[in-house]
Amino acid sequence: MSDMENEKSPYILWPQLTPLVDIVLILLIFFSLSSSFIILPGTKIELPISGFAWKKGKEEIHITLTYDNLLFLDNKPINWENLTWELEKKALKFPRAILVIHADKRALHGKVIQIMESAREAGIKKFAIATERKKE
Repeated sequence: MSDMENEKSPYILWPQLTPLVDIVLILLIFFSLSSSFIILPGTKIELPISGFAWKKGKEEIHITLTYDNLLFLDNKPINWENLTWELEKKALKFPRAILVIHADKRALHGKVIQIMESAREAGIKKFAIATERKKE
């Protein structure tokens, strides 16, 4: 063996960090931009317009009805068959809660009535219909 092979190199080899940092920054930018557009996936609704302003209370149960009759209870999807049972669980947890119904303005009136009937069966006595504030 030669002397060159036995000697240790005075330089320490470091991996190239610049490409790694570039990739991490690109991913960070991508996820930060894409996450700002995701509010409630699958629950985009158009609320009816009203001049009345609602003051948020302490105990509220929010139910969302989409145009295509999908239900979301506190932003979690539920089935129509389980609606009364799910509302009973919420009513036991929050006995003085107000049920706020976020129904798309194109949703069927009968479905909103069905939600209200299920809520009454579950023991919820107070209701509110969510609307968008009228632009002045």
